[in-house]
Formats: sequence, C-alpha cells, structure tokens
Amino acid sequence: MSHSVFKIPLKMFAGKFNASVQLDLRPLRKIESAVESGLSLASDPAGIVNFLDMINNLKGDSGRGYYMQMVIGTLGQTLNILVDTGSSNFAVAAAAHPFIIHYYNRALFHRMNFVFFFSQPDPSVEPFFNSVVRQTSIPDVFSLQMCGAGVSASTTADPAGGSLIMGGVEPTLYRGSVWYTPVLEEWYYQVEVLKLEVGAQNLNLDCKEYNSDKAIVDSGTTLLRLPGNVFSAVVEAIMQTSLIKDFSAGFFDGTKLACWMRGESPWRLFPKISIYLRAMNTSQSFRLTILPQLYVQPVTNIDGTLDCFRFGISPSANGLVIGATVMEGFYVIFDRTQKRVGFAVSACVGRWIAGPFLAEGVASDCTSGVSLREPVMWVIVYGLMGICALVLILLLILLILPCRRYRDGEITDESSLVRHRIK
Repeated sequence: MSHSVFKIPLKMFAGKFNASVQLDLRPLRKIESAVESGLSLASDPAGIVNFLDMINNLKGDSGRGYYMQMVIGTLGQTLNILVDTGSSNFAVAAAAHPFIIHYYNRALFHRMNFVFFFSQPDPSVEPFFNSVVRQTSIPDVFSLQMCGAGVSASTTADPAGGSLIMGGVEPTLYRGSVWYTPVLEEWYYQVEVLKLEVGAQNLNLDCKEYNSDKAIVDSGTTLLRLPGNVFSAVVEAIMQTSLIKDFSAGFFDGTKLACWMRGESPWRLFPKISIYLRAMNTSQSFRLTILPQLYVQPVTNIDGTLDCFRFGISPSANGLVIGATVMEGFYVIFDRTQKRVGFAVSACVGRWIAGPFLAEGVASDCTSGVSLREPVMWVIVYGLMGICALVLILLLILLILPCRRYRDGEITDESSLVRHRIK
C-alpha cells in the first residue's frame, strides 16, 4: 500500500487547558514528509499545532450522525467523514450513487492507503487515531462535543455542529466536573451500566441484563439502543409515567412518527431517563440524565402546521449502545492512556449529570456471565473451522487410497468373504 496525505483542517481558538486532567501537553510538530509518514496536518506555517483548539470542526445531528471534512489523497479531495467511535475501518465512498453527492474519485489518484479510525478490533491493524498518535506524539486522548439535541435536521439550513478534540480536552466545551467510568474492552469502548431509571422509577432488572452482551459508547450509532428485555421495560415505564394516554405502539417500535401542532412542545409529556455507570472508584456510580429533548427527536414538519418526532431509543440484539441520543447531552472524553471514558455537562446543551452514588445493591461485576466477548467467539469459530478442515482432509485421503481388489476374480484367504465365513 502506498502512503497518502490525510490533512485535518483546524479552526484555531484561544482556549485554555484544564490542568486537572493531567495530560501531556508538549508542543506538536507537523510531519513534513508526507511520503515518509503517510500523514500531514493542516496547521500554521511554523508547523506547530495545538490540538486543544479544534473547535466547531463537526457538523451534523443525532439523526444523520456527526462528520468532519477531511482532505484525502495527494490531489486533495475533500470529503465528509463520519466520526464513529464504534467502527474500525476508515472508509470513503468511491463510486457515484443516487444518495451520494461527493465521493472519492479514484481516476484522479489510483492508489489509496486505507487506515482505521477510533476503535481497534485486531492488533494487526492500525486505526486512524492510533496512526495520528504514533506519528505526531500527541497524547492518546480525544474528546467529543455534539450539539444537535432538539434540532430538526430537515428544517435547519445550517446543520448543528460540535467539536472533535484530538490530543486532549478543551475546558470551554463543558461545565463542572468530569466523571469517569473504566473501559472494560478498549476495542469497543465497553463500559459497565449498573441500572436504569425512568422518571424516579428504578427498572429493578438484574444489572447483567443491561450489559448483555456488552455496553459500549458509540458516536456512530444515532440512537440509544437497549437489549430486548431492557427496551421493553423502558417502554412500559414510559407509557406508565407519560402524560399521554393510549399512545400508539408504532411510535415506540419506530414504524410511526408522533406529531403535534406547530409550536407545541411534546417534551413536557415524557419522563427523564437516567443511566448509572460504574465510577473509577468501583464502589460508586454516577448518573447520566437523558431529558426528553434528547430521546424524543424532531424529524420533520408537515405543511407548516405539524411538528413530527421520532423515538430515539430502539431494541438491540447485540448489547446496549450509548449513542448520539445520549452523547449529545454531554462532553465525552476518551482517555485511552488511562483506559477510561469521561462524561461532563456539555456547554452547548446539557446540565444533567450527578454523583457519586454508592453502588449498593448492585453486583460487584455486572458483566460476568453475559454472552461471550466477540474475540472469544472468533477464536471458537476459527477453531471449529480448523476441525472441519482436518476432518475433510482425512475423508479425502480415505477416498484417494487404492481399494483392495480380488486377483482375477479369485477368492483368496485374504478376502473378507473368506475371513468372515461361518465355520
């Protein structure tokens, strides 16, 4: 594979660093040789980059995801790249399609060095951010602020934005303290959920159900996704506590929109939802409160008279996913060096975080006994494939071996017929 240039446009901002985060802040120097390094950074002519000043470099909202512009290839093709902490592949559209406006034109540059983004499923591959850290020596930390909560994607000419800070934390993007939860599995930013509440009502489920088969923080997932039993319990609790009676089930299963007269807010009719995460002090937890503005999401208006909304929570067959529906309320810090994910109140929309709470009445490990981790499952799959291949080889050998034949049709003492005759 050849080396390509990945230029990251920065909007510079005179921010200040929060010393309590304890990160390495040594100056960052641009890699001059794109051919040797495979990466260069769009920065000031002197070559010094301050990654803590990357403000408002994202566009998007929870309905469409959050993206940043990147210049790819030696001829500088600008594309919108989705920021996805739950995916490993760095992928771009490379052909025309009715739903795609911009795509990478391979005719302008025939070779492409595909790298990977934020998560790492296999030690043999290098995600994009790992490459940035290795080549620029920035701290192994990035943070996200997504500001699209309560904004209708279809009616906003200039989509809501946010910030991706690579290399540190920007204190102007959040308020108050940062609450950290341990990362259990780095490749998916897997965390531990202790309990959920709807309004003031505890769902009272076994905490292992919240973490079956994993609970992850994923900016590329638009909704809050819950395991089947948890989703059913949340919907039932919402229907019991909501001020709306006889609500259509189609709203909760995603097949119908709910519409109100223009200017009438439905958010007062729905309860808050709270997610409790285990703190770094494992005997404690902290609470992320999700207001209705985050999970009852505007999507369109009809004839200028009705505002329509969708349910920002969905069932999941492969674990709990803290997606953009939740992340929009918070400034989220992915501290890969200390293997933790931090949450703080976002300066653009949120003020709904509290703690610490004692993790009493909760198992010391809410992840034990859940489904096998995917790496283990892959080992089992490959093991079974190896056994099948071995059996197939043995069968082929047996088929190839020459069969014993009778000489000239004569029955001899070597034949099975004579050896097994009845005496």
